[in-house]
Amino acid sequence: MQGTSSLRALAAVLTAVALVLAACGGEAALTGSSGVCPSPATGPSTVIIDWVPFVKLGDVTYVAMADEPGRPPALERSVLGPEFGRVRCKIAGAVTDAAYRSKHGDAAFLEPGTVLYSVNGYRPTFLLSTLEDGAVQLYQADTVQGAAVGGDLLDIGGKVAAISIRHGDDGTTELGRVSDPSIIDSFVSAILQAPVDQSPLAPTGAQYFIAFYLRGGIVIQRPYWAGTGELGRGIVLPQAARDVVDAAVGR
Repeated sequence: MQGTSSLRALAAVLTAVALVLAACGGEAALTGSSGVCPSPATGPSTVIIDWVPFVKLGDVTYVAMADEPGRPPALERSVLGPEFGRVRCKIAGAVTDAAYRSKHGDAAFLEPGTVLYSVNGYRPTFLLSTLEDGAVQLYQADTVQGAAVGGDLLDIGGKVAAISIRHGDDGTTELGRVSDPSIIDSFVSAILQAPVDQSPLAPTGAQYFIAFYLRGGIVIQRPYWAGTGELGRGIVLPQAARDVVDAAVGR
């Protein structure tokens, strides 16, 4: 969906997404939703909202994953699990109120009725998928209402084969790799137990991307800032996990 040339902007997108989703209701609950879609905007508007490609179901807001460098051109359709939900409303082009709070079933760019599939082997509150122009597009959880630890966002325990630390400028240049199963297990365990702060943070220090090679040919990639130890979005890693990243890049 997004070309690999856009990976350089991914960290900025995921940093800003907290602000954008807060404006469109990243904390809105499923209950109380009117289910009424906003009418398409008409006439001139002084408000331009640069929507991220998100979809919201219940308490979870998902963001589309960029294409993964080196991955086969398309994921096999065998990764698709049962239908988990459907898009109710497409808000890009309809909403010009920056204070709009998104509801269950809202999506930035997906058309109403688009099927949202679970992904085989993964919790649907972590990964969902769609078929867009015949290709599988993955969406990973970005905001989870009430998330307290990394495991509330990521379902990767026992599912990581390798970890790649990549340059923050392009998201493709590999600076280091972790392949030792024992180190992977301890690193992943630390992530899943790490506290989560999904309020807008101000990341500092060297920026990298951390790519997790998962079973099923799936690779997820999230930005990481060495200064604050934040793994996007809002997972604050303990020092032992930060040391693994530093060692991988030779710091």
